[in-house]
This record gives sequence, structure tokens and C-alpha cells, in this order.
Amino acid sequence: MTRRRYAVTLSGEAERDLDNILLWTRERFGERQAEIYAATLQAAVEALTKTLTPPGAKEQSEIAPGYYSLHVARSRRRGRHLLLYREDGEGEIVIVRILYDGMDIARHLPSNDK
Repeated sequence: MTRRRYAVTLSGEAERDLDNILLWTRERFGERQAEIYAATLQAAVEALTKTLTPPGAKEQSEIAPGYYSLHVARSRRRGRHLLLYREDGEGEIVIVRILYDGMDIARHLPSNDK
């Protein structure tokens, strides 16, 4: 039996979030830590290629229908961000934002998705 693999893309806002997160990490903790955190974020994205709801995913339908969040901390890797994502209806997962886990998710949802 073949397992389904999802294509995962980042929205423009999620790409900016990622750039800002890694820049902030690099400025405060150095290049090596930025590389480690980039790998942590990539591991969370990789989990989404296997299933829409990997362990730790939470449905966020109270914010917007069809939205989920996934904390990036996994497999003994620590992190303070979450991926906010949805399926696009064509079998692709779109990461809409990458947010600090203390942020109000609804406040940072793209205006066209509220």
C-alpha cells in the first residue's frame, strides 16, 4: 500500500515569518543556533508531508474553518513557534503563517481568511 504524501507550500506571509524568525535567532544566538532552529522548523514541515494531522496538530476551526496548527517542537527538539496551515482543496497543504506560540492566532490570520 502506498502512503499519500502531501505537497507543502508556504504563503508569502509564512515565508516572511520564516525569514524573520531565522534572522532574529541568528542575531541573538548565532549562526549555528539559527541552523539548528531551521532544521527544527523543517522537521515540523516534513511531518505535514505525511499527514494533515500529525501528532500534536490541533484543529483551529474556531478561528477559521479548515485551519490547523502544529507546534514545531517535536522529537526532542525545542521550539517556540507553530505552523498555522490548511489544506487547499486540491491535496496540497498551505502553511499560512509561522507564529510565536504566545501570539493570538486569530489576530495574525490573513485578512482574506478571517
